[in-house]
Amino acid sequence: MIPEKARRTVCISTQVGCPMGCTFCATGLLGIKRNLKAREIAEQVFVCARDIAPERVTNVVVMGMGEPMLNYDATLGALRVLNDPGGFGLAARHIAVSTSGLVEKIRRFADEPEQFHLAISLHTPFEDERREIMPVAARHTIPELVDAARYFVTRTRRKLFFEYTLLAGVNDQPRHVEALTELLDHPLYHLNLLRFNWTDTGFSATSKADAKSFLKYARELGLSATLRPSRGQDIDAACGQLAAKDLRGRPPVPMA
Repeated sequence: MIPEKARRTVCISTQVGCPMGCTFCATGLLGIKRNLKAREIAEQVFVCARDIAPERVTNVVVMGMGEPMLNYDATLGALRVLNDPGGFGLAARHIAVSTSGLVEKIRRFADEPEQFHLAISLHTPFEDERREIMPVAARHTIPELVDAARYFVTRTRRKLFFEYTLLAGVNDQPRHVEALTELLDHPLYHLNLLRFNWTDTGFSATSKADAKSFLKYARELGLSATLRPSRGQDIDAACGQLAAKDLRGRPPVPMA
C-alpha cells in the first residue's frame, strides 16, 4: 500500500520471484518460483482494501514481483476482475501495468479493449548499457521496444510511461538525457525517474542533487518527466527491493 495525499495505491505482484534477471533488482536475483493465479493476483487488492477500510483503494500498479507479460492471461484476468463493476469496480485508467519490455506482449496489450495504462522499464537509452543491466535487451533492441511503444500510443491514444532508475555513474549523465530526448519524441511519452533503492547488487543511488539536475535538464530539453519519491525502503519493500531474505543469493532461473 502506497499512501499519497488523497490516493491509496496498491502495488501488486504477478509471480513469485522474477525470471528477468535485471542486475540492479533484488527480485531478479531470486529467479522464478511460479506464476500467481488470477485469483491470487486480484486478492492482493481485496486484502489491502479490507485492511484500510473505510478508506478506499484508488489505484493499482502491477509493479511488484514478476514480469506481468510472462503471466499474461492470469494478470489480465485479475485486472478484469478489479475493473468489473461487479468485482472490485476500479476504473481501468486507475490501473497500470509495468513490463521490462516484451515487445510482442506490448502489442497484444495495446489491442485489449480495456483502458489500462502501461509502463515500460527503460533505464538507459543506450543499447550496450541496457544489455548489461537488463538481460531482456538481448531479446528486444531499443528500436524494437520504441516501435512497440509507438504502436501502443497510436492504437490507444493513452499516455505511456517509461520507468528509469537512476544508477550513480551508470545512466545518470547529461549524455543520457540528450539521448532520451531523441528517443522519447512522442507527446504521449512520459519519463518517470526513480532514485535507486539500495540492494546488494553493487550499484549506488544517484544523489538527490544529481537526480534533480537530471530532471531539470530533461525538462529543459522538452521531455515530459517526473522524479518520483520512493516508498517502502524502511521494510526493504521499495521498488527493486522485493525479495524474500531466505531466497537471496540463489542464481536466477533461466527465462524460457
